[in-house]
Amino acid sequence: MEHIQNKIHVAIFVSVFIIFIYLLTVSQNNKLSINKFEESSLVPIYFNGILNTRYKIWKDNKIIICSEDILLPELFEIAFGSGKNAGAQDKFIKETLLSLHNKKNYLNETWKLYSIIENPLDRFAETFINNCLNKSNKIEDNVCYGCMNNPTCVVNYLYKNLKKLISLQDHFYNPNEADRMFMPYYWRCNMQRDFNLFQMLNYTNPTLFNVQFQKLFQKNNVNHKNVASVMRRIKEIYDKDVNESIFNEKKTHIIKSLVDNHNVLLQFMSIYSADYQYFNMLFPKFK
Repeated sequence: MEHIQNKIHVAIFVSVFIIFIYLLTVSQNNKLSINKFEESSLVPIYFNGILNTRYKIWKDNKIIICSEDILLPELFEIAFGSGKNAGAQDKFIKETLLSLHNKKNYLNETWKLYSIIENPLDRFAETFINNCLNKSNKIEDNVCYGCMNNPTCVVNYLYKNLKKLISLQDHFYNPNEADRMFMPYYWRCNMQRDFNLFQMLNYTNPTLFNVQFQKLFQKNNVNHKNVASVMRRIKEIYDKDVNESIFNEKKTHIIKSLVDNHNVLLQFMSIYSADYQYFNMLFPKFK
């Protein structure tokens, strides 16, 4: 009798375990189906026009950087001195980029172009904190679209504004200050046309960022004093990000407010899809 009862207990346990595994699998499949549905609703916003963008040039070193980047101009000026500002329509920029595209032997290429890679969610949150929180939000000032400290509002406005640009084929576009602050990195300095010419410095990875700068300085024979100054400045920037607990709390809160809102996250991914794609970054996951 006891032997039969043990068999019954085992059978019940196995049945319950199988049901548990089944329900868990169904739950995971449902989540996967939802994610697939939401991701299938993603319509990337790609820009095919010509952006009124800004570069900085060091002719002696044959270096061009995308000076839309917040950090690079400061670091390169410490290393190489003051550079010359130029716009997308500057004759020198147009001729130099054209000649680089037409070069058949890339080993003889002399000019180097540099820009930066940064995680879109991190960059959005930091830009929002530095430029929107507790600042003038009057819509006429065109600062953060008058969103009154609301990051999801900024995403909504940015999505509507940038979506209009999909139809701009080879048209010249002069962004307002808010669009310029938040637009994808891939749009800056017309990378959709010249991406293969750029060498990207990965700010998202501190170790790699340092190594990339060290190699750049070695190739250009930058003096040790300037190298030390640049590396010290980079360390200060990263240390500041790590040590400012209040700033990081705000940043975490802003990112969470975007990721937890499915519609806003879908808009965000549409806006920054080119950054995620071309800079080989993982898209944020739907919850």
